[in-house]
Amino acid sequence: MNNEIKSCFICNVTECSIFKKSNLEFLKLIDGKKTCITYNKNQPIIFEGSRLDGVYMINSGIAKVHVKGYKGRPLILRLIKPGDISGHLPDGQNRQPVSVTAVEETGMCFIENKEFDAMLENSVSARQELMDAVKQELKQLEMRAIQLAQMNVREKIASAILHILKSYPNNNNGKAIHINLSRQDIADLAGTTKEQVSKTISDFGKENLIEAKGRSLKLIDYKKMETIADFYKGF
Repeated sequence: MNNEIKSCFICNVTECSIFKKSNLEFLKLIDGKKTCITYNKNQPIIFEGSRLDGVYMINSGIAKVHVKGYKGRPLILRLIKPGDISGHLPDGQNRQPVSVTAVEETGMCFIENKEFDAMLENSVSARQELMDAVKQELKQLEMRAIQLAQMNVREKIASAILHILKSYPNNNNGKAIHINLSRQDIADLAGTTKEQVSKTISDFGKENLIEAKGRSLKLIDYKKMETIADFYKGF
């Protein structure tokens, strides 16, 4: 973990975050209050159940949001990418309901809760964007509940693959990309087993839906994959 300085005024992520409609004066406030931190691959960022005194926003890399499921088995709720925030949804006891871990080297901007709340008071647009982000997260969680309860293994894995490709900002419309997720990670995202993931990915390859070599993924037939992942919309 390393601390570094990144200016909001030269950061492209500002344009896809909750601050995308903020004016220059507001960006100056953020720029003066934030701390930038780089986390290594597989390094924890937030621990489930911990008290957190601030909000994180990704400026580079990919991280996974996960919880301890049945008998302690991990369940990945979603992947977060540049522009996404975390740490803003504590439970009633001000504890974090999820863990966040870097999937690859990941840059985070951290703002203390006190400063974050004060800044939101001065920006109607940022408050609205945050509300929209929270609504989207709740919608995603609802869809995840439906997926886990009603989807078969093939549908779950198709949905997980689409979510992974959507989460990588440079997926280049189907070109092969290298993902820093193991088959076990994909299983934890799909709510299934590593063996089922390996078999299903192999089947998708035979059906000419995807090309998968190691941790390289290329989606060949998006429409058919989306049809298989019936509940994908919103996840």
